[in-house]
Amino acid sequence: HCEIELFLNKTIIQFVDFSKSHKQSSNWSYVSLYYFAFFAATTLFRFLHRGLTYLDSNCTKDLERFSLAMTSTVISLDVGTYYFSPKGLNANGNMIVNLTFQKDTHKMTWRNLEFVFKDFLNHADNDEKLLFDSILKMFTDYNPEFPSTLRNKLNYTPESSIIHFENLTPYIDIESICKNIYRRILTIDSSPTDFNKVNGTAFISIILFKYILKLYDEFSTRSSFGKDFARERRTFLKNNSYDNLESTFLI
Repeated sequence: HCEIELFLNKTIIQFVDFSKSHKQSSNWSYVSLYYFAFFAATTLFRFLHRGLTYLDSNCTKDLERFSLAMTSTVISLDVGTYYFSPKGLNANGNMIVNLTFQKDTHKMTWRNLEFVFKDFLNHADNDEKLLFDSILKMFTDYNPEFPSTLRNKLNYTPESSIIHFENLTPYIDIESICKNIYRRILTIDSSPTDFNKVNGTAFISIILFKYILKLYDEFSTRSSFGKDFARERRTFLKNNSYDNLESTFLI
Protein backbone atom coordinates (compact mmCIF):
# COMPACT_ATOMS: atom_id res chain seq x y z
CA HIS A 1 0.00 0.00 0.00
CA CYS A 2 2.80 2.40 0.86
CA GLU A 3 4.55 1.75 -2.44
CA ILE A 4 1.32 2.36 -4.37
CA GLU A 5 1.02 5.74 -2.65
CA LEU A 6 4.66 6.66 -3.20
CA PHE A 7 4.78 5.62 -6.86
CA LEU A 8 1.49 7.40 -7.50
CA ASN A 9 3.17 10.48 -6.02
CA LYS A 10 6.03 10.08 -8.50
CA THR A 11 3.55 9.68 -11.36
CA ILE A 12 1.70 12.86 -10.39
CA ILE A 13 4.96 14.81 -10.07
CA GLN A 14 6.13 13.61 -13.49
CA PHE A 15 2.76 14.51 -15.02
CA VAL A 16 3.06 18.09 -13.74
CA ASP A 17 6.69 18.29 -14.90
CA PHE A 18 5.66 17.04 -18.34
CA SER A 19 2.77 19.50 -18.53
CA LYS A 20 5.23 22.34 -17.97
CA SER A 21 7.84 20.95 -20.36
CA HIS A 22 6.40 22.73 -23.39
CA LYS A 23 8.63 25.61 -22.37
CA GLN A 24 11.62 23.30 -22.92
CA SER A 25 12.85 21.58 -26.07
CA SER A 26 10.53 19.03 -27.66
CA ASN A 27 13.15 16.35 -26.98
CA TRP A 28 13.19 17.12 -23.28
CA SER A 29 9.40 17.24 -23.30
CA TYR A 30 9.40 13.63 -24.51
CA VAL A 31 11.84 12.64 -21.74
CA SER A 32 9.39 14.09 -19.20
CA LEU A 33 6.53 12.25 -20.90
CA TYR A 34 8.57 9.05 -20.72
CA TYR A 35 9.02 9.27 -16.95
CA PHE A 36 5.32 10.01 -16.53
CA ALA A 37 4.57 6.77 -18.41
CA PHE A 38 7.32 4.84 -16.61
CA PHE A 39 6.07 5.65 -13.10
CA ALA A 40 2.45 5.08 -14.16
CA ALA A 41 3.48 1.58 -15.30
CA THR A 42 5.36 1.05 -12.03
CA THR A 43 2.27 2.06 -10.03
CA LEU A 44 0.05 -0.29 -12.02
CA PHE A 45 2.48 -3.14 -11.31
CA ARG A 46 2.19 -2.46 -7.57
CA PHE A 47 -1.61 -2.66 -7.79
CA LEU A 48 -1.08 -6.07 -9.40
CA HIS A 49 1.33 -7.17 -6.63
CA ARG A 50 4.34 -7.22 -8.94
CA GLY A 51 7.05 -5.01 -10.36
CA LEU A 52 10.72 -4.18 -10.26
CA THR A 53 12.64 -3.68 -7.06
CA TYR A 54 16.32 -3.20 -6.19
CA LEU A 55 17.91 -5.66 -3.76
CA ASP A 56 21.07 -4.37 -2.11
CA SER A 57 23.61 -6.58 -0.34
CA ASN A 58 21.66 -6.50 2.94
CA CYS A 59 18.47 -7.69 1.20
CA THR A 60 20.19 -10.50 -0.70
CA LYS A 61 21.97 -11.73 2.44
CA ASP A 62 18.67 -11.75 4.36
CA LEU A 63 17.02 -13.82 1.62
CA GLU A 64 19.96 -16.24 1.48
CA ARG A 65 19.84 -16.73 5.26
CA PHE A 66 16.05 -17.12 5.17
CA SER A 67 16.31 -19.82 2.49
CA LEU A 68 18.91 -21.72 4.50
CA ALA A 69 16.95 -21.47 7.76
CA MET A 70 13.50 -22.30 6.37
CA THR A 71 14.23 -24.78 3.58
CA SER A 72 17.85 -25.86 4.18
CA THR A 73 18.56 -24.66 0.65
CA VAL A 74 21.73 -22.73 -0.09
CA ILE A 75 21.11 -19.96 -2.64
CA SER A 76 23.21 -17.09 -3.95
CA LEU A 77 21.60 -13.87 -5.15
CA ASP A 78 23.26 -11.07 -7.09
CA VAL A 79 22.84 -7.49 -5.97
CA GLY A 80 20.67 -5.66 -8.51
CA THR A 81 17.15 -5.21 -9.89
CA TYR A 82 14.62 -8.03 -9.78
CA TYR A 83 11.14 -8.47 -11.18
CA PHE A 84 8.81 -10.01 -8.61
CA SER A 85 5.41 -11.55 -9.23
CA PRO A 86 3.04 -13.78 -7.21
CA LYS A 87 3.07 -17.49 -8.05
CA GLY A 88 0.42 -18.69 -5.62
CA LEU A 89 0.18 -20.33 -2.20
CA ASN A 90 2.11 -23.32 -0.94
CA ALA A 91 0.64 -26.16 1.14
CA ASN A 92 1.05 -24.09 4.32
CA GLY A 93 -0.85 -21.13 2.89
CA ASN A 94 2.26 -18.99 2.42
CA MET A 95 2.56 -16.78 -0.64
CA ILE A 96 5.22 -17.85 -3.14
CA VAL A 97 6.87 -14.99 -5.03
CA ASN A 98 8.93 -15.41 -8.20
CA LEU A 99 12.11 -13.33 -8.40
CA THR A 100 13.75 -12.79 -11.79
CA PHE A 101 17.01 -10.87 -12.16
CA GLN A 102 16.73 -7.98 -14.63
CA LYS A 103 19.70 -6.24 -16.26
CA ASP A 104 17.89 -3.14 -17.53
CA THR A 105 15.11 -1.70 -15.37
CA HIS A 106 13.64 0.56 -18.03
CA LYS A 107 13.64 -1.84 -20.95
CA MET A 108 12.25 -4.64 -18.83
CA THR A 109 9.48 -2.41 -17.49
CA TRP A 110 8.02 -2.20 -20.99
CA ARG A 111 8.52 -5.89 -21.75
CA ASN A 112 6.78 -6.79 -18.50
CA LEU A 113 3.99 -4.33 -19.31
CA GLU A 114 3.50 -6.16 -22.61
CA PHE A 115 3.04 -9.41 -20.65
CA VAL A 116 0.51 -7.69 -18.35
CA PHE A 117 -1.51 -6.36 -21.30
CA LYS A 118 -1.51 -9.82 -22.88
CA ASP A 119 -2.91 -11.17 -19.62
CA PHE A 120 -5.54 -8.41 -19.60
CA LEU A 121 -6.45 -9.41 -23.14
CA ASN A 122 -7.30 -12.92 -21.98
CA HIS A 123 -9.98 -11.53 -19.64
CA ALA A 124 -11.24 -8.62 -21.77
CA ASP A 125 -14.63 -8.01 -23.33
CA ASN A 126 -14.89 -7.24 -27.07
CA ASP A 127 -14.36 -3.48 -26.71
CA GLU A 128 -11.40 -3.96 -24.38
CA LYS A 129 -9.89 -6.48 -26.79
CA LEU A 130 -9.85 -3.84 -29.53
CA LEU A 131 -7.96 -1.51 -27.18
CA PHE A 132 -5.40 -4.05 -26.01
CA ASP A 133 -4.91 -5.43 -29.52
CA SER A 134 -4.03 -1.92 -30.72
CA ILE A 135 -1.60 -1.32 -27.85
CA LEU A 136 0.05 -4.70 -28.31
CA LYS A 137 0.35 -4.01 -32.04
CA MET A 138 2.45 -0.98 -31.13
CA PHE A 139 4.73 -3.22 -29.09
CA THR A 140 5.03 -5.55 -32.07
CA ASP A 141 5.53 -2.86 -34.74
CA TYR A 142 7.78 -0.55 -32.73
CA ASN A 143 9.46 -3.12 -30.40
CA PRO A 144 8.23 -3.51 -26.80
CA GLU A 145 11.12 -1.40 -25.48
CA PHE A 146 10.40 1.53 -27.81
CA PRO A 147 9.59 4.15 -25.10
CA SER A 148 12.94 3.51 -23.39
CA THR A 149 14.91 3.24 -26.64
CA LEU A 150 13.46 6.51 -27.91
CA ARG A 151 14.17 8.23 -24.59
CA ASN A 152 17.83 7.19 -24.87
CA LYS A 153 18.00 8.41 -28.46
CA LEU A 154 16.50 11.82 -27.68
CA ASN A 155 18.30 12.30 -24.38
CA TYR A 156 21.78 10.83 -24.74
CA THR A 157 22.88 10.70 -28.39
CA PRO A 158 24.58 13.70 -30.07
CA GLU A 159 22.31 13.64 -33.11
CA SER A 160 19.34 14.45 -30.89
CA SER A 161 20.29 18.12 -31.32
CA ILE A 162 19.65 17.82 -35.08
CA ILE A 163 16.31 16.12 -34.36
CA HIS A 164 15.39 19.11 -32.23
CA PHE A 165 16.62 21.76 -34.70
CA GLU A 166 14.59 20.15 -37.47
CA ASN A 167 11.46 19.97 -35.28
CA LEU A 168 11.12 16.22 -35.75
CA THR A 169 9.84 15.53 -32.23
CA PRO A 170 6.24 16.65 -31.67
CA TYR A 171 4.98 18.31 -28.53
CA ILE A 172 2.15 16.34 -26.93
CA ASP A 173 -1.07 17.90 -25.66
CA ILE A 174 -2.29 15.31 -23.14
CA GLU A 175 -5.67 16.91 -22.48
CA SER A 176 -6.45 17.10 -26.20
CA ILE A 177 -5.52 13.44 -26.70
CA CYS A 178 -7.63 12.41 -23.70
CA LYS A 179 -10.77 13.65 -25.43
CA ASN A 180 -10.51 11.06 -28.21
CA ILE A 181 -7.91 8.65 -26.83
CA TYR A 182 -9.69 5.43 -27.80
CA ARG A 183 -10.33 6.43 -31.39
CA ARG A 184 -6.73 7.59 -31.80
CA ILE A 185 -5.30 4.37 -30.39
CA LEU A 186 -7.45 2.29 -32.73
CA THR A 187 -6.22 4.26 -35.75
CA ILE A 188 -2.55 4.68 -34.80
CA ASP A 189 0.03 4.53 -37.61
CA SER A 190 2.02 1.31 -37.31
CA SER A 191 5.12 2.56 -39.16
CA PRO A 192 7.96 2.79 -36.59
CA THR A 193 8.88 6.46 -37.01
CA ASP A 194 10.01 8.56 -34.05
CA PHE A 195 6.91 10.73 -34.52
CA ASN A 196 4.62 7.72 -34.15
CA LYS A 197 6.60 6.41 -31.19
CA VAL A 198 6.17 9.71 -29.35
CA ASN A 199 2.43 9.52 -29.91
CA GLY A 200 2.46 5.84 -28.92
CA THR A 201 4.15 6.67 -25.61
CA ALA A 202 1.54 9.35 -24.97
CA PHE A 203 -1.32 6.93 -25.66
CA ILE A 204 0.16 4.32 -23.32
CA SER A 205 0.79 6.89 -20.59
CA ILE A 206 -2.84 8.08 -20.71
CA ILE A 207 -4.26 4.54 -20.59
CA LEU A 208 -1.96 3.68 -17.66
CA PHE A 209 -2.87 6.87 -15.83
CA LYS A 210 -6.59 6.23 -16.33
CA TYR A 211 -6.13 2.72 -14.94
CA ILE A 212 -4.22 3.69 -11.82
CA LEU A 213 -6.48 6.66 -11.01
CA LYS A 214 -9.54 4.41 -11.30
CA LEU A 215 -7.91 1.70 -9.20
CA TYR A 216 -6.86 4.23 -6.59
CA ASP A 217 -10.36 5.72 -6.55
CA GLU A 218 -11.80 2.27 -5.80
CA PHE A 219 -9.10 1.60 -3.23
CA SER A 220 -9.68 4.89 -1.39
CA THR A 221 -13.42 4.23 -1.03
CA ARG A 222 -12.66 0.96 0.76
CA SER A 223 -9.85 2.05 3.06
CA SER A 224 -8.89 5.00 5.23
CA PHE A 225 -5.23 4.25 4.54
CA GLY A 226 -3.31 6.90 2.64
CA LYS A 227 -5.57 9.90 3.30
CA ASP A 228 -2.51 12.00 4.16
CA PHE A 229 -0.87 11.02 0.86
CA ALA A 230 -4.01 11.94 -1.07
CA ARG A 231 -4.26 15.31 0.71
CA GLU A 232 -0.64 16.11 -0.16
CA ARG A 233 -1.29 15.26 -3.82
CA ARG A 234 -4.41 17.44 -3.94
CA THR A 235 -2.48 20.36 -2.47
CA PHE A 236 0.38 19.81 -4.91
CA LEU A 237 -1.98 19.68 -7.90
CA LYS A 238 -3.90 22.76 -6.73
CA ASN A 239 -0.65 24.68 -6.33
CA ASN A 240 0.20 23.73 -9.91
CA SER A 241 -3.26 24.60 -11.29
CA TYR A 242 -4.39 21.01 -11.94
CA ASP A 243 -7.51 20.87 -9.78
CA ASN A 244 -9.45 19.07 -12.55
CA LEU A 245 -6.99 16.20 -13.03
CA GLU A 246 -9.41 13.43 -12.08
CA SER A 247 -12.21 14.83 -14.25
CA THR A 248 -9.87 14.79 -17.24
CA PHE A 249 -8.58 11.25 -16.81
CA LEU A 250 -11.45 9.41 -15.12
CA ILE A 251 -13.84 9.89 -18.04
